[in-house]
Amino acid sequence: MFPLVIAYLTLVNHFIQGQNVHGSLPPDALSHLQMRHFEGFFNNPSHPEWGSIGQLITDSQYGPVYYSDGTKMLAGGPNPRQITNKLMRGPSGQGSDVFTALFPFFGQLLMREILDIDEASCPREIYGVDVSDDPIFAANKSKEEMILMPVYRTKYDKGTGKYAGNPRKQVNSATSWIDGSFIYGPSEVWTDALRLFKGGLLNMTDRDLPSLNWRGLPLDNYPPPRTHKRVPPASFWAVGDRRAHENPALLSLSIMFMRYHNALAQEYAAEAVSAGSPEPTDKELFRRARTQTIAVLQSIILYEWMPFILNKTSSEVAYNGYQPSVAPQIDSLFAAVISKWSMTLIPPGIPIRSETGCGMSADSIRLCESWFDGQKLINDSDTDRSRDIILGLAALPAEKEDHIIVEDLLDYHYGPLHFSRTDAAAEQIIRGRDFGVKVGKLYLDKDHIYENHTELLDSLNFTSEQQALLEELYEGDLSKVDLFVIALMDKDNESGTAPGYLVKKVIEQQLTRLRDADYFWFENKVNRLFTDDEIDQIKSTKLSDVISKAFKVDKVRLAADVFSVEKAREVCLFPPLNSSNLPPCSSMKTYDYFAGNEAAFIISWIFVGLFPLAVIGMGYAGYTFSEHRRKKGQMLYKASLNASASSRKGPANSREMLDSFSASEWVGEDELKEVRIRLDDAKYVLYVQTVEGLPLRSANLSVYEVLTLHVCPKSPFTVLIQLPKSYDLVLRFSSHDHLQKFCSKLNTYVYDNGKLMVRQPASWKSISKKAVTKSRRKENLNSFFRNVFAQAFHNSDMRSSDAMSTNREIVEFEISKEEFADSLGMKANSKFVELMFNVADKQKRGFLRFREILELVIIMSKGSPDRKLELLFDMFDFSGNGKIARNEITQVVRSLVDLAGSSQPTSDLEPIVTEMYTCAGLSDKDALDFDDFKRLLTSKDENFMLKVGVDWKGLKKTATKRPKLRAIGNANRLTLEKLPDDSIDNVLHSKDSVRRGSYHRSELGNGNGMTPTVSVEDLQSVLSEDSAVTATPTHTRIGFYDTPESTIDRKLVHKPSSLFLKRVEPPKFDPKTARVKAFIHYIENRKREIAVLFFFYAVCIGLFVERFVFYLYANEHNGVRQTLNAGVAFARGAAEVCSFSFSILLITMCYNMVRYMRETVLNLYIPFDKNIVFHKIVAWTAVAFTAVHVVAYGFNYYFLVSGPADHACFFDTTFYPSDGFIRVGPTLYTTLPGITGVLLILTLIVMFIFASQTARRYMHNTFWIVHKLFIFLYMLMAIHGLLWLTQKPNFFYHFIGPCVLFVIDKVLSVTRRKMKLKIIQADLLPSNVTRVMFKRPANFEYKSGMWVRIACDALGLNEYHPFTLTSCPHEDFLSLHIRGVGPWTMNLRSVIESSQKKERALPNIFVDGPFGSGQQDWYNFEVSVLVGAGIGVTPYASILKDFVHMMRTKNRFKIKCQKVYFIWSTSNQRSFEWLIDILKQVEEVDINSTVSTNIFITQFFQGFDLRTSMLYVFEEHAKKLGGCSLFTGLKATTNFGRPNFLEIFHKISEEHLRVKNIGVFSCGPPGMTKGVEEACIKSSATTHSQFQHHYENF
Repeated sequence: MFPLVIAYLTLVNHFIQGQNVHGSLPPDALSHLQMRHFEGFFNNPSHPEWGSIGQLITDSQYGPVYYSDGTKMLAGGPNPRQITNKLMRGPSGQGSDVFTALFPFFGQLLMREILDIDEASCPREIYGVDVSDDPIFAANKSKEEMILMPVYRTKYDKGTGKYAGNPRKQVNSATSWIDGSFIYGPSEVWTDALRLFKGGLLNMTDRDLPSLNWRGLPLDNYPPPRTHKRVPPASFWAVGDRRAHENPALLSLSIMFMRYHNALAQEYAAEAVSAGSPEPTDKELFRRARTQTIAVLQSIILYEWMPFILNKTSSEVAYNGYQPSVAPQIDSLFAAVISKWSMTLIPPGIPIRSETGCGMSADSIRLCESWFDGQKLINDSDTDRSRDIILGLAALPAEKEDHIIVEDLLDYHYGPLHFSRTDAAAEQIIRGRDFGVKVGKLYLDKDHIYENHTELLDSLNFTSEQQALLEELYEGDLSKVDLFVIALMDKDNESGTAPGYLVKKVIEQQLTRLRDADYFWFENKVNRLFTDDEIDQIKSTKLSDVISKAFKVDKVRLAADVFSVEKAREVCLFPPLNSSNLPPCSSMKTYDYFAGNEAAFIISWIFVGLFPLAVIGMGYAGYTFSEHRRKKGQMLYKASLNASASSRKGPANSREMLDSFSASEWVGEDELKEVRIRLDDAKYVLYVQTVEGLPLRSANLSVYEVLTLHVCPKSPFTVLIQLPKSYDLVLRFSSHDHLQKFCSKLNTYVYDNGKLMVRQPASWKSISKKAVTKSRRKENLNSFFRNVFAQAFHNSDMRSSDAMSTNREIVEFEISKEEFADSLGMKANSKFVELMFNVADKQKRGFLRFREILELVIIMSKGSPDRKLELLFDMFDFSGNGKIARNEITQVVRSLVDLAGSSQPTSDLEPIVTEMYTCAGLSDKDALDFDDFKRLLTSKDENFMLKVGVDWKGLKKTATKRPKLRAIGNANRLTLEKLPDDSIDNVLHSKDSVRRGSYHRSELGNGNGMTPTVSVEDLQSVLSEDSAVTATPTHTRIGFYDTPESTIDRKLVHKPSSLFLKRVEPPKFDPKTARVKAFIHYIENRKREIAVLFFFYAVCIGLFVERFVFYLYANEHNGVRQTLNAGVAFARGAAEVCSFSFSILLITMCYNMVRYMRETVLNLYIPFDKNIVFHKIVAWTAVAFTAVHVVAYGFNYYFLVSGPADHACFFDTTFYPSDGFIRVGPTLYTTLPGITGVLLILTLIVMFIFASQTARRYMHNTFWIVHKLFIFLYMLMAIHGLLWLTQKPNFFYHFIGPCVLFVIDKVLSVTRRKMKLKIIQADLLPSNVTRVMFKRPANFEYKSGMWVRIACDALGLNEYHPFTLTSCPHEDFLSLHIRGVGPWTMNLRSVIESSQKKERALPNIFVDGPFGSGQQDWYNFEVSVLVGAGIGVTPYASILKDFVHMMRTKNRFKIKCQKVYFIWSTSNQRSFEWLIDILKQVEEVDINSTVSTNIFITQFFQGFDLRTSMLYVFEEHAKKLGGCSLFTGLKATTNFGRPNFLEIFHKISEEHLRVKNIGVFSCGPPGMTKGVEEACIKSSATTHSQFQHHYENF
């Protein structure tokens, strides 16, 4: 390397100082420097890149460059095809008197040697020439079809053409030096592919023809007209120029020079041998032969070909020495126009000279039929066809040098498969416009300066006809005349023949400039390549000498000047070829590239469509299988427990075990559940129990005189026990023996009890069809009750006509006590149900019929207060003597309190009963008659029984329209009129209207606050006769829940809005104002979220629009756009948004960053606690744009495979084989973008499906594992665009920043996760709630309401789940209350339970967090409302304990909050007794009533129900007696039913008139939080307060 550096520096010094360095260089260095670089580099040390491959075509030195937009858009002008048709068409066979046919073809060699502008831009830019009306190209088109001849714009420098002052500059893909690149190729690699590497020879076959291109050189291979099929480049001969196979003449010239090189190499080797010198190496021989061949080629071009076209002698263009300051670049005028002037000389055919004499073979080749088929034409001949072609061209006159071009180039030039024929002249006109050359100011030399197009045109020798034709073509604007047209029409002023001065001057200056700038020019004595004698010898070598040496032809067969017709006439001259004497040209053909892709395309789309369904199916199958395994494991576990329990019980229970059978109960469809069947001899009852022994159902067999069994003795071994007054029992046994044992035992059992059993054989199909399953029974029950209600309320719309179609079936239908209890929403063993059932079952059959149920419904719905009290009295009169004892009242109270799920002991209810007796003035009575009983229940409200009924399940669903009513008159007398149909529908279904047979209440009252009530009887009278009725006022008020006044928290009571009867003069209400206020509230309450979403979607839309507009409009003429149409605009826009969205997803999962950032001032503007919600929104957005991207690329692939492969060249780095086709299958499933794209789609589908709410709930572990595919997803996205198919990948610009933040965040989490924490206490609470306490880690700082993610070492360290902390910051431990709702939480409970039973150490916990949430902002509001449902109270446990601590330590000055309303909605407070303890602590320290607690038990009935009304009576007396709730032991009131949040918020707003912003925090199921959200919006619209809602769902 060092000698080369020294040589290079020394050579640079020589060029600067003009010194001769030959003697000062080491021999090796000199040898290296004297070798020309294949790629053209380092010819000029001052400018090493000059003349090399890839240099720009320079702006013409003869005139300015012109584009319509100043940068790249083609200048306008007439249709090029019209120009060629009118100006260049003419007869062939008009032979030239000057040029032989060899001259234009050698000119092609020259242009290929120094110029390659045939390479199209990448991406392709296609200019369509309209040939719709052309008889050649549109011969077979339909009437309205538009035919465009494709012309590809030339490859250009991507850094040009972007702005004014920097017009587009095309790239020369060849070296501009005359360096033999046509012979040896444009690079050393190419040259090596041609070499034999033996004797300095090029690789030739035995027939002295080039070897096949087995190395895969990228040769052009347009489809030959003969076959219209592209030939693989590997089947071509390996030659130096990629387009040498264009025609047989050009290919023969290439063969000729290759043979000439080999002949020289062989001569040099022979000379060395004859001289006795050492045998030269292959490298030395090749270099010497190559150098000599290049020198000869240079001499022929500059001193034979150029002087001939210039009509000068070689001495007139003599060499004046090397000029390093001369730039060798190609001029744009030369490249785009002048280089193709010789097109007018090309004949319509290629003559083949006979082997002897001057004859022309009859096998002369038609040029239009030989495109890219020359190899076959040459190779198939028994003679040396390439020799005969060259000799024939030297003997054939070229076409006349005028503006006429033969049809072989004008109509039948080669083209791509889909447009096999083109117009070469039209293409050249487009190329001139592509290069920006235009008629205008032109400077040829000092004697030829044209200031405008007029001066130029005036200087040309145009005839008047030509002038008129030009004006016609260019519509009188000759400033638009294309220079190629001028070049063809111009003639020399002196000789009057073509070419004219313009062509001659440009050719001369271009070639002499290349000669003078070339350091390795053979005449440059400084390079010392040749001696003077060798230079003279080279100059004396003519093309005829090369032909003679290469083809071993006797020189007498050749003229001394093979370019001259005059010289050829002396030896051999053919007559001009006429196209009429040659075979005709085949017509244009098209090609359907999409053919063969149909199946792969359709299957791919079907696969994408079905894959989500397959994933869902597999997920469901996996869930079913796991559930089956889990249940089977539970059954085995419980069976082992039962076995161990039975072994402990001993033989005392042997009879019970013998009467117990294991089976599976078929409940319909394919659902089976494992049960145990037990027969009770004493009660004659069949019990169905779970495997744990819990009761499922019982069947009293004593009511059946005949028990019918249908038995299937074959698999599945099944028995159907028909129970006519209930649903049937279908049992499946594991074997035939077990089935037989059960049937035998049941037969004995029935017989012993004096009954009869009938056993009938049956198939499983008939059993499944005949059995009345629970679901079928339920349908019958629904039909039954609908008919009951229809009869009770005289409403035929309620009547059912599906399950039971006849009145007889309805009347005779019977329901059991269990079904009766279910209709009331209670359990069958409830004392209340038993009492009511016994009262209704007057015939004591154990079943209730239609008339009995109907009578009960009418009494409780429409009966008078006395009739309802009589029913109650009969229920509580256990002895039936007309008296109710005090202990019987106590039993009733105890049953109802137990029914309500009180957390207080019910053993001592006597004080409450005593208080009730005292208030009613009955303290001296032990037994009550009916009047005393009435006084007991109506001591506080005489109309108590008027307002109550029974809450029947299903009545709400069957409610139908009634006439709408309006109150007219004063407050004490109401006239009911029918209202419009649209004013009552919601009333019948509202929470405040009486449903299920009770009464409708109204707000309308008098001055004393008394509210009139309209009974059902009144309504029915209106229905039957359109008369007015009088409503009796009753003393009642409605609070924020449906309950009697006596039980309502006075602080929250106010009059509700009108429900059924409206005021005569309603308050003015403007719905538009309310909607505007609601909208303003919505914006105010969510301004941070809206701002973030606005910014996010603004960025998304901006990115999409920018890419969309760029590809649709700004890049409209780009090949990508023209190839893929508008689909690429949608695809790229969507891809840009996907890159951004998927990157943002990482930021939303940076929990630690979110925690820290929400403590900063940024939390005022960005809702960091909504990161999960934002994560889902961003994910949905990413998926939506991914779908757009996929669908767009579906269209893109269609367009892509519907075009040639090279149209997919979207970047210069992309290469497709010239014979290749783009196929859907290989492109999608074998290429990097295709494979990664398919994998991305599949991965995203899997992740998205398993991230759904259902999957997270039932298959959380699968969701967690699948979601970890995000790493794989981002890896695929990173490599998806690496090939730059349509643009440089922008994904990394979006991804790097979020990725760095995400990695840092996860490193922090991993660091914390390594800390193992010991569980110090674990409690198994009711409702599958597990309380876990563990030591608080050091430096673990958090606030109340925060949450953590935990993992358990017994369940896997890679599965973390989020839970809210129920401990508060001042405690030295952390606690969680975890409800078992999924596999992981249930497994955690099982592990803890197992550890406690086996007295083993509790598992360890790994904690990640804490993390912030919206719940912790409760202290930022003066008034905060905390709403918790079920396990959703966990964050409020921490908040309330923290608040208690602040009050105890008098630390409330640190927070803004001054009032807290805690609303707890639970199905049964017994499940959360741990929270009761916390609430008691709050009440102990809350002296000023800062915390207002309201508890709602939702599993019970609405306030108007009979049971609930009585419970409120007991509750009032309990609070009066002990100061606390009968059900919770708290001072807070216990309510039944669901809270009416709208009423609550209205009253809170009235209580705090000075507070504008009230914080509402809710945690619970989505339905509850949605209700809170709607109440917040409505309350904000109708009150002065703004309710800002923060919520979490579980």
